[in-house]
Order: sequence, then structure tokens, then C-alpha cells
Amino acid sequence: MAKQELRSYSPTLLENVQRRLTEIDVSPNEAIGQHFLVNQEAVDLLAQTVNQGATVIEVGCGIGHVTEELAQRAFRLHGIEIDRRYRPLLEKIMSTRNNVFITYGDALKMDFNRMLKDDNEGQVVASLPYHITEPFMHKVSPLKLASVSLVMGRRYTDSIVASFNSGDFGRLSILTATFFDVEILATIQRDGFFPVPRTDSAIIQLRPRDAREVGSNRRDAIFRHLFLTSRQNSTLRKGLKEGFDAFEQSRDGIGLSKRERNRRSRTNARQHLREFLGPVVDRDVGFTDQDQKDPASVISSRSNVAIEKLRIPSSVLDKPFSLLNNSELRQLYNTLE
Repeated sequence: MAKQELRSYSPTLLENVQRRLTEIDVSPNEAIGQHFLVNQEAVDLLAQTVNQGATVIEVGCGIGHVTEELAQRAFRLHGIEIDRRYRPLLEKIMSTRNNVFITYGDALKMDFNRMLKDDNEGQVVASLPYHITEPFMHKVSPLKLASVSLVMGRRYTDSIVASFNSGDFGRLSILTATFFDVEILATIQRDGFFPVPRTDSAIIQLRPRDAREVGSNRRDAIFRHLFLTSRQNSTLRKGLKEGFDAFEQSRDGIGLSKRERNRRSRTNARQHLREFLGPVVDRDVGFTDQDQKDPASVISSRSNVAIEKLRIPSSVLDKPFSLLNNSELRQLYNTLE
């Protein structure tokens, strides 16, 4: 889809949204990011990102006007809404549409896999409060999905698509690029929402990258491991060691028998080390007979050497990956290239 610039509100949709709010005598809670889409083109575009007959999770149903549009294309729609004040409107939608199921609570605590029921072509559509953008990205990154469509403020959109040389580049940029291909579908001016927020927004679509493609690239593979294990609060050093080990094992042994894997590890050990160290390998790193017989020992040695080559200070290596600041993350990203 070509990127669109969506301007202003649609009078009929704005009236519809205001009528629904009046019906339940509720004012949107702007403190938690409740700004409802009142640009009809934006609502239509979100609906078009849903594949006909898909299982869809919608995060942030609100008054339900987008929910109804998504449900027309979805086979099953699981809506999540944290604000129970909107329950009367959402219950009314469930009573007229047998493919809509609403759960009330915090989306970050919900089991998305249970809702998707192992459907690898499921989709997520979300209008995110700004403060949960990064934890939400952590939540959807490991899921098997067809796509994730998000409405979010321009600040976070800029962070997601930022290049390394951009001042916006940081954890969110790396996290998203590791797991997804990103497309900005449209920008939405501030007055396309009610109440009007402080900044413009965008609709972006994320499509999961092929795991084999990610696994074949050293930096991507290691960051994937670091992000997937970040909740364990292990040190960066430990995460890097595990990531390097997994990457080397994958490079040495995809689709091979154990015997062939062992033979290739022994043959390639010095070659891989020379990639990291050049001519100093023979002088500084040696292998015992046991190493030559044990591919795991060879891989472990290569991983330790690779970490040393990064020249990251011990003070950073001993921190949990989840606590690295943007400067430290940029250093890590650059050295892993």
C-alpha cells in the first residue's frame, strides 16, 4: 500500500463517536491515551489490513466503532479493553455479532496464543497508549502472526523506523527491526482524533521476518536471543555467550547429521576464529585434543573470542541487557555488525 496523508476528521464519524460517548455518559481518559479515530479513511485503512477470514486480536476497542469494521472481515475477533466504562457499548456489539469476543483487562497480561489458537496467520490491530508501546512490542515479537497493524504517535513511529545514524535510533528501533519488516501505511493529522491529541499519528504495519533470514545474520540472531531472554535479567555477557553459541551451532549444523556436524565443526573451527582474530589465532588461541573431539567446546571457544573482540567494557557486559541505555545499545549494535 502506498503511504497516505490523512487529514482532518470525517463529520459523520465524529458525530457517531460523540453520540456513543453521550449514550454512556463517558468522557475519554486522555491520561491513558484515549483518542478515538474520527477519520473514516483511517478506519477503512485499518480494516483493509485485516485478511478476510482471519483471527484478529484488537487491543483497545474503546467505543467499538473500529471493532465493528474489523469484525466484518475477521472470522473471529478477540477484543481487549482495559476501561470497563465502555462495556455497555461493547456488549451491544457482541449481542449482534457472533464472531466478536471482548475481554476486559490489561492486554500486556493477556495470553495472545490462547486467543489465536495456534493460528499462524492471526493478526493484531492496536491503537496503543504511548506508554505501553515498547512492552507491547516485546509481547508480540515472538508470536507467529501474519501482521501487526498499529496506530501510534509520530514520536514512536519515528523511533521504530529510525536508522542507526538517526537521533531517534534506540531500543525500540532495534527490537522492531530484529523481528519485523515495517511499512508506514499512512500519517494522520491530529484532528483526525477525538479528543485531539498533542501530536500527529501514523498507521504502521509490521510483518514478521522469516526466522531463517534472521538466524543467518549474526547481529540479528544475537539480538533476537537477547530480546527473547531479556525477562530473565541475565547479564549481557551471558546473553551474548548464549547467542553466539546458538548462532555458531546453527551455522555449523543446520540439516546435518551428528557425525557430519562434528566433522564440519572441527574443520571450520580455525577458519571461523581467523574471521575474528586474523593471524593472531594460532599464537593466542589453541585447541586441545578434547576440543577437537568436542564441537561444543570449539563453539564455546569461538564465542568467548567473539565477545572479547567486541571490546565492550566489563561494566556494560555485567549489566542485564534490559537495563542497557541507548548509548550502550548503539555501541553493541555497531560492534555486532
